[in-house]
Amino acid sequence: MGSRLPLRSPVMVTGWISMMKQAVFLLGFGFWIMGLFGITGALASNGSVLTIESPKPGQVIQGPDVVVKWKLVKEGRVDHVHVYLNGELYKPVKSGDSLVIKDLEKGNNEITVQASTSDHELLAPKATVKIKVE
Repeated sequence: MGSRLPLRSPVMVTGWISMMKQAVFLLGFGFWIMGLFGITGALASNGSVLTIESPKPGQVIQGPDVVVKWKLVKEGRVDHVHVYLNGELYKPVKSGDSLVIKDLEKGNNEITVQASTSDHELLAPKATVKIKVE
């Protein structure tokens, strides 16, 4: 005689679907919170990871200059990073893990660091922080 797989009860299936909905909701909520506070980081499919260590999200900076420090775990085609200020390219950085952005305008500013190939093709690892300059 052949063996039969046990039938799943509607309660078991409903419970599983409910758990999956909760997991998807929590994941989406986590990404929403990160965006709300200006915290983004990226994990590329090749394993590269990029985070901004300073300044911190929402930090108030005194003066027109700010030191941006990041951490990049290079994998695959990642060669260097591009630093952006308010959506505009500020400077590509081939070596090191920090840069001084000079003469920031007073008010809210957004700094983005994004991984790039040696041909300046932008890759998924990317981190953004929003700050205020007084």
